[in-house]
Amino acid sequence: MANLTRREFLLSLAAVPFLNLRLPQLMTPGLGQARQGDPNLPNFIIMVYDAFSARHLPWSGYPRDTTPNIARLAERATVFHRHTAGGNYTSPATATLLTGLLPWLHRSIHMYGHALDSVKSVNLFSQLPETYQTVAYTQNALASAVLHHFREKIDELKPRRELTLSDGLFSDVLFPNDYPTSIHAERLLQGVSLTSPPFTAALNRLYRQTKNERLSDQYIDQFPRGLPGGHPHALYAHFVLENVHDWLTEQAITATNPFAYYVHLLPPHGPYKTRHEFIDIFADGWEPPVKETSIWSEGRTQDQLNYQRQTYDEFISYVDAEFARLFDMLERNGTLDNTYIILTSDHGELFERGISGHSTNALYDPVVNIPLVIWKPGQTERVDVFERTSAADIVPTLLHLSGKTAPELVEGTILPTFGGDAQAAADRAVYAVEAKTNSKFAPLTIGTLAMYKGPYKLIHYMGYEQVPSPGGLYELYNLEDDPEEMENRYEIDRGVADEMTAQLQERLTEVNRPFTRS
Repeated sequence: MANLTRREFLLSLAAVPFLNLRLPQLMTPGLGQARQGDPNLPNFIIMVYDAFSARHLPWSGYPRDTTPNIARLAERATVFHRHTAGGNYTSPATATLLTGLLPWLHRSIHMYGHALDSVKSVNLFSQLPETYQTVAYTQNALASAVLHHFREKIDELKPRRELTLSDGLFSDVLFPNDYPTSIHAERLLQGVSLTSPPFTAALNRLYRQTKNERLSDQYIDQFPRGLPGGHPHALYAHFVLENVHDWLTEQAITATNPFAYYVHLLPPHGPYKTRHEFIDIFADGWEPPVKETSIWSEGRTQDQLNYQRQTYDEFISYVDAEFARLFDMLERNGTLDNTYIILTSDHGELFERGISGHSTNALYDPVVNIPLVIWKPGQTERVDVFERTSAADIVPTLLHLSGKTAPELVEGTILPTFGGDAQAAADRAVYAVEAKTNSKFAPLTIGTLAMYKGPYKLIHYMGYEQVPSPGGLYELYNLEDDPEEMENRYEIDRGVADEMTAQLQERLTEVNRPFTRS
């Protein structure tokens, strides 16, 4: 191994899927040196459940009782009803959550991308007081790219494979200093890239099919539809939430206070393979409102979307049951006496207008309105926050609770009821950004921007082939009167439309300035 170059070893990965390989523990990042703790500082556990739309929560008016356990626990928590993701898929949205910057500044806008080096230090792990023990784990390969960029200040970045039943991913363990570059080579060599050699792809499909069938047979009673995981972006990892939640509980018992854990799990991200007791619990015949087909339609029929929505809701119920089990374990062992639990997501999921999932240019509310529930130590009554908040607010809020001030560059603000100004939150504009086809180092000219202010939401599509107009395409919705975003009022409410368009363009010009060549 010592005589192999990195390039030669990456090429050898083509054969890795066909080996039953156990990687040595010495390649696993470990905890940093012990430090003097401060028992006066609170602990933080951030639980991110991937692709979890707030529009599917019962308190949002959703007709299905998808989260009875979370709803019960939320009676002694703070619930944010209008919380907005930074973007509509993992890379930009996770970077926003961990930096307090929106994608137009951090520029983690591409698949497996990470933030610019110039803003690398503006992350939660770097900004928390030095006394914090920091631990991170994710099942999502895209989130792993973001975390590896911040690994210098993460005491333990646990390899994904240690909490999976099977995992086709090796780059995070073997090449942590070259991730995400190595992951692109690995995807190519393992046959899960569009440009993979046909022979390699065929061999890897055969291997995966054989291994998947063996695992599925082993767990058929618990997961009749197959094991969670298996998405190409996950490189066919298979896992159950129970394993991670049990690990987290054990870690919290022995952790040095204060600690900050970031745990980013794939469910309810597709494919929607729920546990046995939740299968068909929502086979109720309910049909959501039928909406006009979008220019971003993928050709999904309404029947297909309704069925996918049903299985997604069933998968959410699996998350709900397992989160409640985690919460109860942490409460019983005393962890919650001095620990904030933050339940949220990176982005949501869409089942309308011919679109399924979140790999889209659209920024309708189901894909950017995400849950945020915070349990504060000692809180006994529910608090509801209806001011518009952003995923960028997590970093400044946790820094504030730990006695620090966020860097000036941070775009988020401290959350209302946790030290933030509720009136200022009600008056400000909140944004979401989609820009996966724009250059990371160029002004933002191709993408979708969503802007919230008061009851209104403005969506701006720019630079796409589907939008030939030089000025782009705009949609304006009054979410107070039209929460389903059915009536585009851009040409009707001209005063509001002109004011919000001018403010959005002014902000866009400002954030583009560092990327504009003189």
